[in-house]
Amino acid sequence: MKPSVFLDWFGVIADNDVMTRRWRRVEAQLLHRKYGGSLSRWISVHDRAFQWYLNYWSKHGPRSRRNYRALWKLCEVEWMRRTLEWAGVGPPNSERELFKLDRELTYEITRRIDPTYPFARQTLETIRQSGWRLFLVSGADSAYVKGALEATKLKSFFKDTYSPDTLNAFKGSLPYWKKILRLSKSDPKSSVVVDDRPKFLRVPAKLGFQTILVSRNATSSQPFPQVASIRQLLSASLLPNLKNSEGPNVV
Repeated sequence: MKPSVFLDWFGVIADNDVMTRRWRRVEAQLLHRKYGGSLSRWISVHDRAFQWYLNYWSKHGPRSRRNYRALWKLCEVEWMRRTLEWAGVGPPNSERELFKLDRELTYEITRRIDPTYPFARQTLETIRQSGWRLFLVSGADSAYVKGALEATKLKSFFKDTYSPDTLNAFKGSLPYWKKILRLSKSDPKSSVVVDDRPKFLRVPAKLGFQTILVSRNATSSQPFPQVASIRQLLSASLLPNLKNSEGPNVV
């Protein structure tokens, strides 16, 4: 069985700050075309709704015992409802219509934005050519990931992609990783998980995966090997048998 590398999206392959800035603008443009109103109004509404969204997940997130899909869908529907109401647009009465609108909007926004780091494509190509199977493991939903891969044209690099809504489990949870192991047919002992958030590496580490933390500011307080970016994977001796190498070793 070929060894596997499981890569997070934001902070590892793509820049979340770039995506956040561009998302505001693209969302405002799409909603302006559909409902009218000023771009500045839609941007203001987005910021307000986004803060609500963050607070919601902080309160009802991974520690919740509720079914993930039900909790996530409720959040998406409410996000869409509030966005329209706060902009002075009467939202559909049907939760089904609100969810459909949210999914369409998410896909249309993400497929218009490429937030990948400039070194991401060549790094993925080098790792893949060296015999590793690449998988994308994200906390973003499947519509988001689909649009992002279309925008970045990186889909062909990955053997498969995994999102919480398709797995019906919170990212980083034991059910999330058990389902990934089964679906990817991977052996933890010959697999690597790369993420920029330590909390998402703890369960894979317990399952026997090699875990690597992407951190621009390396600190000895972390129990995981650290690299400044996935570009350093090519020279850090963390992925054996790579054909090329570049960049400093920051482990």
